Amino acid sequence: MGGTNIYEPLLSIFNQPLFEGLPRNIYLLTDGAVSNTADVVSLISKHNSHARVHTFGIGDGVSTELIKDSATAGLGHYSFINNPIEIERKVIEAL
Repeated sequence: MGGTNIYEPLLSIFNQPLFEGLPRNIYLLTDGAVSNTADVVSLISKHNSHARVHTFGIGDGVSTELIKDSATAGLGHYSFINNPIEIERKVIEAL
């Protein structure tokens, strides 16, 4: 647990310039956990005025804290996916 690095890619995305007039929505799909959940959530919260983060937890081993708290901090939605066949449908529904 904790081997996924989500913080650095999110930071890179948040540091990209915004396209004027277009909202930024980030769709985070993960099947694991991170060792720095609080840092990830704090980073998302810091940038929620110009980016919404939606999260998808895939499988039984996913961190529910990471998925729920990141979506809440990012003013987005979250979903848990137990069957990989549901991934496409759930992501399309979120769009």
